[in-house]
Amino acid sequence: MKQLVNSDTLLGGFFGLVALILLRSSYHSSDVFLLPGDAPPFLVAQLALYAVLALSLAILIKGVLRGGVAPGDIRWRPTFLMMALLLMTTVLFKMAGYLLIVPLAVAGCCLILGYRKPVPLVGLSVAVPVATYLLLVKFASLPLPTIPGLEF
Repeated sequence: MKQLVNSDTLLGGFFGLVALILLRSSYHSSDVFLLPGDAPPFLVAQLALYAVLALSLAILIKGVLRGGVAPGDIRWRPTFLMMALLLMTTVLFKMAGYLLIVPLAVAGCCLILGYRKPVPLVGLSVAVPVATYLLLVKFASLPLPTIPGLEF
């Protein structure tokens, strides 16, 4: 029997599970006020979560088809660091605000993946959060947590 433990199955399974939990909670949120004819408030977020779920399942299937590797060959440190980064980002997201936590999370993700050049690292850490902020807040009108004491 093939070994199924590898970075693809671990990360694909983890992100798929997170997407499922967030999707479930988005459908069971009872404190949302809707007017007749309004689009559901979590529609854009749910579509993004469905995309994450589909990509996670594709990564998981790729990992299963690829098969496992010998336990000594697995790079566990980046896998667990990425999971810890996602968990820490999720916990601190609402307390510290989107524009403070997400740039740090993107920079941490880049460092875990081995990107060390300062210009691309800073560029990605600024461009990704600003682009997603503009997309979600300005165009999709979704509220994101703000930095405490700072309103945009």
